[in-house]
Parts: sequence; C-alpha cells; structure tokens
Amino acid sequence: MTSPSLDGATGESTSAKSRPPRHPVVTVMNRRALIWAVPVAFVAGSVGWALEGPGAGGAALIGGVLAIVAFTAGIWGIGMVLNHLPGVEIVGALAVFLIQLLVLVSAVVLVQDQAWLNSRAAALGLFATALSHQIGLVTGYLSARMLIVDTPLPNDSM
Repeated sequence: MTSPSLDGATGESTSAKSRPPRHPVVTVMNRRALIWAVPVAFVAGSVGWALEGPGAGGAALIGGVLAIVAFTAGIWGIGMVLNHLPGVEIVGALAVFLIQLLVLVSAVVLVQDQAWLNSRAAALGLFATALSHQIGLVTGYLSARMLIVDTPLPNDSM
C-alpha cells in the first residue's frame, strides 16, 4: 500500500534531498499581505484624489504600488532563502530587509523634489500600504497551518 507523499500525490515518499522543501507558510503570508495591502493602496489613492486632486491621488497610488512591489519581492526573496539556503534564514532575512529598505529610501530620495509628483501623498500612500502589508504578513503567519513535530504516534496506522 502506498502512502501519500509530501506533495500530496500517491506513491513513494519524496526524500528531502531530492527536492528543496516547500514553505506553504510563506505563500499564505504573501496572499494575506496582498489581501490587506492592495485595497489600502487604492484607498490611499482615492483619499489623495479626494483631498488634493488627481495629482495627489496618483502619487499616493504610486507610493502604494511601490510598497507592494518591494515587500512582495522581499517575501519572494525570503522564500528563495528558505528553499535553497537552509541554515542562513536569519542572515537572509536581514539581507532582504536591508535591500527593501535601500530600495524604498532610494525611491523616496529620488522623487522627493520632483515637481510632477506630490511627495507627501506618495510617502503617505507608501507608509499606509507598507503598514497594512506588514499587518497582513502577521495575520497570515498566525493563521497558517504549520507542522511543528512530525512524530508517529504509537497507535498510528500509517
């Protein structure tokens, strides 16, 4: 009788050495973060439009999209570290965080004196979206189903 393998298909178990481990928690966290961040980016753009006109609305939306891209790329980077570089998770997370910080600060510095962009609206859209993205990551992590210990029980038939 065959038992379900780690990837859900029936057949022989796939060894950990033959493929990198999957981290479904990262996928759950990324989805939940996007569920939180995308509406906030659109709300920030709408609020900017309503308060100061279409220039501020577009700037807030640009800031929100920049935050979504930077943080989603960071989650993808963490997933790559977890899948391909076991044992260096903390160093990888620090590197990803520093790259995200560098990209976001560089973007703010580059556009802060541009006449075509309302920098205050862009910064507020970026901040609101980044904060909601982080809230989504935390709620995704807390709601993800994670296997803590995989030990067969005495009466386990499989």
